[in-house]
Amino acid sequence: MVKGVIFDMDGTMFDTECLSTKGWIYAGKKLGVDIPIVLTDSFRGRNPQSIRKKFAEYFGDRLDYDEARAMKHEYFDEVTKDSVPHKEGLRDLLEYLDAHKIPAVIATSTEKKRASRLIHVSGVEHLITNAIYGDMVEHGKPEPDIFLKNVWFLRTVPLDFWPGRQQADIRSMYRMWRLCRKK
Repeated sequence: MVKGVIFDMDGTMFDTECLSTKGWIYAGKKLGVDIPIVLTDSFRGRNPQSIRKKFAEYFGDRLDYDEARAMKHEYFDEVTKDSVPHKEGLRDLLEYLDAHKIPAVIATSTEKKRASRLIHVSGVEHLITNAIYGDMVEHGKPEPDIFLKNVWFLRTVPLDFWPGRQQADIRSMYRMWRLCRKK
């Protein structure tokens, strides 16, 4: 029996990863710097602190992360102000889970302020049981903290879940499994 489903948000529920990449490219153009896609791809599934570190490793002090991030968000917020592109089948799946009283929870690296806006604008907010955001945990992905909080919320065993396709999610689940096996 399925006790709940944990969703990653960006790239699994919503088709926002490409919008994020476009936002970084937009910021780079405004700042007169090339922000390569290979770098922005490495940001996926990461919290802002982790992205800041990757950004600093690549650019050093040549580019201000906070300024670039603000411009990226400016672009992203504009293109998602009225709607968020869903992955195919999302609404059907969430409605199925809701009809069968199976909790649908979100584990996202995105901070609460930004993610909750996307969930609201997407029109599926009423189908989500709970969400744990990147700024609600001490250690972001690939550490398992964000998944452990959702597992605690669902009051179930972590082995009942398999997250989306992202490697950071898979590493998190593996670490969580190892932690639970030690107890």
